[in-house]
Amino acid sequence: LTNKKDNDVLYQLFEWPLMESSRLVVVGIANSLHLVQQFLPRLTRKHAEPEIVPFLPYTVEKITRIIQARLASLSLSHDAKMVFEDKALEMCARKVGAANGDLRGALELCRRAISSRISDIEANKSLPRQGEPFVCMEDMAKEFDDHLSSTTVDEIEVLSLHDKILLVAALLCCSSAANAPAPSSSKAKKPSASAKSAPSSTMLALKYAEVCTLIRMKPLPRDLYVLSVDSLTANGFIKLSPHKKEDMRLLTVNISKEDVAYGLDSTMRDLKALLES
Repeated sequence: LTNKKDNDVLYQLFEWPLMESSRLVVVGIANSLHLVQQFLPRLTRKHAEPEIVPFLPYTVEKITRIIQARLASLSLSHDAKMVFEDKALEMCARKVGAANGDLRGALELCRRAISSRISDIEANKSLPRQGEPFVCMEDMAKEFDDHLSSTTVDEIEVLSLHDKILLVAALLCCSSAANAPAPSSSKAKKPSASAKSAPSSTMLALKYAEVCTLIRMKPLPRDLYVLSVDSLTANGFIKLSPHKKEDMRLLTVNISKEDVAYGLDSTMRDLKALLES
């Protein structure tokens, strides 16, 4: 998608299903929800943009259920529940869920934990005590430290462009709110400590649009913007408190400005400059 020739091929491919009497169905898979807006904007102008079906990261509960279902489907000589200690399985799901929600990472972590446990047993010639799970929480913790060492910076680097813009906007929002002067009126109700420092979701949307304008990028439409917010929330980068009124949902950022700055590549100088100003 880096040259006009490739773009022309994609334009033609996406337009073929719209031709009269066409029976062609095009299904595409992309790492970014914003592929069309970023690389194929003419499709939107022609009302030919494809329907987007987002697959959000797996939650802790889903990761746990899938691993348990995989174990239950195996032909084991003993109870599948005795393979992993409950706390070990919960730890695996929570660690992966907080990192990126990638189910493949959770399954690989479980496989490595079992493999390491087998190696330990063969080396020490000692089996687990009767009634003791094969993999306990200590085994899982060791495996996580040894093999799941992807840093926060690595996770930021693989975000889509607009996810990165939104993350910068969130940091700028929190920075502005923290530096805002307190109300001078003595009659005003004293705000709580969290309310004084936390911007609202409405402020985040406005700041996102402002950042897009400053770096000469077209903001996402509302539905894709919401998906981007959901993605950052699922990854644990940001959190919006629950509230019936949208402008009362308070924003919290769970990542440092330094990590985000390192996660922005050299082509995002304008975005870095905003973050560091």
